[in-house]
Amino acid sequence: MDINELYEKYVKLLAEEDKNLVNVAFDEMKSSQHEEAANHFDQLYVKDSTNYMAFYFRAYNKSFLGKRGDVYPDAQTLTSAFNMACKKALAAKGDAELNLSLIVQLYREAMENLADNAVEEVDSNGHSSNPDRTKIKKMLRENMIALARDNAEAIKGYADLKAYVVEYLKKIEHWDLKNIGAVIVTYDPSYAETYQKKLKKSKIIKIVVAGVAFAIVLAIVLAIAL
Repeated sequence: MDINELYEKYVKLLAEEDKNLVNVAFDEMKSSQHEEAANHFDQLYVKDSTNYMAFYFRAYNKSFLGKRGDVYPDAQTLTSAFNMACKKALAAKGDAELNLSLIVQLYREAMENLADNAVEEVDSNGHSSNPDRTKIKKMLRENMIALARDNAEAIKGYADLKAYVVEYLKKIEHWDLKNIGAVIVTYDPSYAETYQKKLKKSKIIKIVVAGVAFAIVLAIVLAIAL
């Protein structure tokens, strides 16, 4: 479901006295006014410390406000809020699909933004690398996989959320075909045949690569010996 549709559904379920404030905060989020949005959600959280969605929305917006050099600790802070909010949403059950859909989509967006804003490091030889970007993307994958794997029975009951999760897992499947593919099959048994074919192909590629590497090493050894 489109994020704007999720926003609209979320507002409709709020108490009347909170609707205007949240609508304003969502508009601020859409226009990248994250500091203002964070402040508005902070007001809601101060009013009711059990409002885990207000807490999460505040954390999401704050993730856009840090310095570029702080993206990794910001990603850790957001991930902590993500895991807490997911746990609360699953336990609350009532609006779990709506809340989880918002939590998951916003987490992915914010983490990808943090990764994109990671500062590149240049060593003494002039070689650049971006370890924070790599670590943040890995953190995103690991937490999304854990959510999907550990809560499959609940998420399978939510059609739109299930579709979103499976789409994401298929996008990152190449990072860990064996384990991620197995999670996809949990959600979509019809994917089992495709999964097995991919596993077989992967094994063949590994054997070929190993064989080529061995042949190169052998050729070097023989050349030195001659």
